[in-house]
Amino acid sequence: MAISNNITSWWNRLSFTSNVNRMRKAIMSYLANEGVKCEIKDGSIVCEFQESYYSIDFTIHNNFAECRIGYECAGKEYAAMQLSDKTFVADKVNIQLENHAVVYAYTDSFEVRSSFFFSSKAMLLQLFVNHFNELNEAVELALDIIRNTLANNEEEESKKAQRIGFCVQNEETDEGEGKISAQKK
Repeated sequence: MAISNNITSWWNRLSFTSNVNRMRKAIMSYLANEGVKCEIKDGSIVCEFQESYYSIDFTIHNNFAECRIGYECAGKEYAAMQLSDKTFVADKVNIQLENHAVVYAYTDSFEVRSSFFFSSKAMLLQLFVNHFNELNEAVELALDIIRNTLANNEEEESKKAQRIGFCVQNEETDEGEGKISAQKK
């Protein structure tokens, strides 16, 4: 029995959907032809597209091949945002774009993911183009919303700093007692 399992697994490796190395080579050659810089890091393809880095992974689930494309962004500005603003970004992108890309909001980062199953090289390339374009569109929209939210937050903070009215200050006298005076701004 052990010999037939080895022969079957060897036979499966001949097919495209059971050979992760062939899948990686197909995607990397496609991206290279499109002028996108990519490399393999820790078993994942990492590509740079429009100054953003995307990761591409392949997994095999019981003879079904899956391609997962992801984008992750973390930063101090995003981490400083309110939780309601973070969930607003994810909800707005997920509702506004009816596509396969899904935005996940975390406390210190956000992630955009898309995945699909395929059964041949032609299907892989066709679905990859569609899903990658949808993912890129979702990333751009999420970044625009985050930029706008951060700009609005900065405007609100600057408005809070500009008080109108009277300001109460405590003035020290020579005797050490405080004297309160009101100044008009």
